[in-house]
Amino acid sequence: MVPFVTSDGAKINYLRRGSGETIVLLHGWSMSTLYWRRQLIPLSKNFNVIAIDLRGHGMSATTDDNDASIDRLAADVVELMRHLNVDRFHAIGWSMGASVLLALHDRLGASSFSTVTLVEQPPKLLNGDGWFGGLSDLTVQKVESQVAAIRTDRDAVIEAFVPTMFELPLTPSALEQFVKDAKRPNVGFAASLFKDLSLGSWLHVLPTIESPTLLIAGASSIARIGVEHMQSRIAGSELIIFENSRHCPFWEEADHFNWRVLDFIQRQTG
Repeated sequence: MVPFVTSDGAKINYLRRGSGETIVLLHGWSMSTLYWRRQLIPLSKNFNVIAIDLRGHGMSATTDDNDASIDRLAADVVELMRHLNVDRFHAIGWSMGASVLLALHDRLGASSFSTVTLVEQPPKLLNGDGWFGGLSDLTVQKVESQVAAIRTDRDAVIEAFVPTMFELPLTPSALEQFVKDAKRPNVGFAASLFKDLSLGSWLHVLPTIESPTLLIAGASSIARIGVEHMQSRIAGSELIIFENSRHCPFWEEADHFNWRVLDFIQRQTG
């Protein structure tokens, strides 16, 4: 991995493969670039792929718990893109990474994005204010309870959470690797970021998206309804439901995912 130091001193690591137009990959909460390993080679055959360990995740560091926000993670991506002299790119965000992508779009504007792909994440997890695509049973009280659980016994939360992201059970070795990876973030940072993610809203960004947009959800995922709700709020967006996946279609149906994403991008770029 290649290191990059942000303006506030955080060390961000990223992978870069291939050449051509740039695709940026943004992972989920408490995860890392490990989750994109089935995408790196297929996508980099025709594109310059940049997969980032977001601040405080994977091999990337954080300065302290006070920088645990989606907006700060988006600011890091802005700084990295400027460092690499990348002015326009295709962006793929999964789970929390989709929220980071929307915050990034809010910072940069539509002109910086060739295409936008949002995987398995509504722009607002709580229902209300005219939005009904959130997680059906999520409340502010449940968010606070989960934050407390992360602070008290983060490892137990991770061990319970990771298996639920997949439709079919992982092999023991894969599950062990994913769980170990998800325990890398500092506990305080992970808890604070979870709260910011859960209580945040990026609904206001959706009408500003002008780039061709692909929405992806797993058929049995709790995020599916929110992803479907986004289609009416992003002009001209396309929706794909992966029938044999839950929260990680890029892993469970990797070949299909890669083909659909590449087909979408190539149709937009001609």
